[in-house]
Amino acid sequence: MASQSTFYSILSKAVIEQIVPDDVAEDIKNVSAANSVLKVETISKNGKKASDAGQRGLRAWKKRLIRRQNFQFPKQEAIKIAENYAKSPLPQKDFSRENYMPVKLLSQTLKRAIILNWIPDSLVEELRQKALIYNDQERVNRFFDLLSRARKENKCQKRK
Repeated sequence: MASQSTFYSILSKAVIEQIVPDDVAEDIKNVSAANSVLKVETISKNGKKASDAGQRGLRAWKKRLIRRQNFQFPKQEAIKIAENYAKSPLPQKDFSRENYMPVKLLSQTLKRAIILNWIPDSLVEELRQKALIYNDQERVNRFFDLLSRARKENKCQKRK
């Protein structure tokens, strides 16, 4: 059985790294605050202290929800995700579901890996070809042209 500390560490990771959906993250925040109130009420019988504990719990979880909104995978993990997605026959929605990540996070990760030149041109082309299978050709080409421009600008910036 996991300790309480380990349990909350896992819960925090699940919320921050978007492993659980937004509604579940909200529920975790609310239940945690309610549990803080109950724990203090049981121990102290002081309503003011219990209310303060609930507010502290809410603030702590709100901070985690802000970190959740700004979460990005580290470079090596983003590269691995891009490689795995390119090799997968699944469209983004199915790949995301299978890998327990929101589609938006997958999209942001792929864009970031492309723009920051973390992945080679050959992999960018694989991602373009895959996008063409599932999406409108004109839209995909415009999108990848924008990414390519940003990618080139980023390469130039690094040289300076």
